[in-house]
Amino acid sequence: MAKQSKYSRARIRSRVRRPKKAGASRAWSVVIGAVIMVGILGIVFTKARNDAGADVSPKLGEHWHAYLGVNVCGNWLGPAPEFHDRVNQAGVGAGLHSHGDGLIHMHPFSTDEAGKRTTLGRYFGFAGWSISSDSIQAWDAVTHANGGKCGKGKDAKPAELSWIVGNEGKPWPTETRTGNPSDYRPQNGDIIAIYYLPKGDKLEKPPGADAAMTNISDMPAQEQVPLPVAEVTIPTTAAGVTTTSTP
Repeated sequence: MAKQSKYSRARIRSRVRRPKKAGASRAWSVVIGAVIMVGILGIVFTKARNDAGADVSPKLGEHWHAYLGVNVCGNWLGPAPEFHDRVNQAGVGAGLHSHGDGLIHMHPFSTDEAGKRTTLGRYFGFAGWSISSDSIQAWDAVTHANGGKCGKGKDAKPAELSWIVGNEGKPWPTETRTGNPSDYRPQNGDIIAIYYLPKGDKLEKPPGADAAMTNISDMPAQEQVPLPVAEVTIPTTAAGVTTTSTP
């Protein structure tokens, strides 16, 4: 019997070690790859849905309101002027708009202004104004930035931007908000006050805010939220006797 050479033995070992199920392994790899791809696509679509605010109010078809007041050097600006279209885009409706009544009307027409994208900055942008953490350019057409001054001559004082968010019928907060007001997402019933004042000046509640919130022109009366009614003590005709009534 002829003796096998080392080259023959090497060929035999290579045949023995060769995978016998390469096709099955490739198929399994394809399946795993497809599962991973489906998972990635699911994450991407979910993120896109969340970014669009599809599951966050105000949604398409919902109608919210918040009051906005701007105080510059101790004077409250009049209500924001009425606008319904996006600035320089005639015919393109702004779901965040003004009726000239002091309110931010929020009923999104498209996903780019709904949910998480319903921000104070977007409202300002639709109107052609701007607001940031250190400056505001509102409907008075003047840019008020930190470092500027209120007053004239020797009485002028450095002014800075601050802001507070309160609610209808509740005590006015004393603490200012932090962060960029442009990123704030107004909630239904908010009263938002933006101040450009010297540090230490009193940050008062915007006058007329509660009245505006209880007299919304584009909502049925039954959907409006009434203010809490205070009890009033009215003397009766009997001496020493008083009664408390609710007007």
